[in-house]
Amino acid sequence: MPTRDQERGAPRDLTSLLDELVRRWKEQEAEPRPGNSKDAIRAFEQREGVTLPDDLARYFETVDGMGHMDEEMFCFWPLEKVERAKAEPHGYEADPVGYFLFADFMLYAHAYAVRLHGGAPGEVAALYGKPTPVASSFTEFLEKYLRDPDSVL
Repeated sequence: MPTRDQERGAPRDLTSLLDELVRRWKEQEAEPRPGNSKDAIRAFEQREGVTLPDDLARYFETVDGMGHMDEEMFCFWPLEKVERAKAEPHGYEADPVGYFLFADFMLYAHAYAVRLHGGAPGEVAALYGKPTPVASSFTEFLEKYLRDPDSVL
């Protein structure tokens, strides 16, 4: 049951968000994957020439995406699948420079990406045609997704 602060939309700490995320995915049999080591995260950062925002790095340390999509048809990817967003082959109207894909909705009806360089680092956007910002940070994205998944569509 949500607290009064949660009902009012007050920010929640990342640890409680991640705990709720894993619990929900387990309840929905989405099969949350075990988290990554700090070394695996550093290797990704070095390979891609980026630095993950602290909240995104903690997410990947706690849980490495899911094995199956959730009941709302979202699928969060493991770190090994996270990739730089490009206009092709996905057909985006504009090249989403600086964004990295980390999830999709409804079997790739559209994707979600986090900006890792340029613009507003940490911003999360839905990609369908062009990047459409849905949250100013990964933490805010998780809050919205957990409160009402439709709010990030």
